[in-house]
Amino acid sequence: MQPRIQSLWTALAGVPTTFGGDVVVSPGSALCPPGWSGVVTIENKAVVTAPTPAAAALLRDALAGLPVPEWTSPEALRARLPVDEFLGPATLAYCSALRPADTSDVSTGSWESLVASPEDAGEAGLDEITSPAFVIRAGRQVVAAAGYRRWPRPEPSRRVARALGFTELGTQLSLRLA
Repeated sequence: MQPRIQSLWTALAGVPTTFGGDVVVSPGSALCPPGWSGVVTIENKAVVTAPTPAAAALLRDALAGLPVPEWTSPEALRARLPVDEFLGPATLAYCSALRPADTSDVSTGSWESLVASPEDAGEAGLDEITSPAFVIRAGRQVVAAAGYRRWPRPEPSRRVARALGFTELGTQLSLRLA
């Protein structure tokens, strides 16, 4: 699973790179907001993007000698870099048993067809997900759907995710240098 996950993150870097720890210049990186630097670690390897050559040089110097797990630590980076703002860190957890579903055949364009009443549709919250939908089918008919919406994952939520089969493989952090 890790090579597939790593290839997804390196594609988001916006320039050719690998999980090896080098800092690459990528003003269009999707690892972070525009103008920011992004760090993603997966199992003690990292991909790091910076918006400018000057930011890349600052990051290279700051990360030199720092253990990879600390590359997404706001405290460790603030001690080494002039940082204006952080987003994260976010825990990256994956479940190999789940695959995004093709929902093109959900006829109404909404999830209301999956529930018994309009009240149930509102309660289910499927129109609020920001992830792909994951579905269970009986033949061609969708009989259950799930997804997620991005939000902070405190430890109780992380325990639930682990109980459902998610494995924490890494972290992500975005930082805006001063």
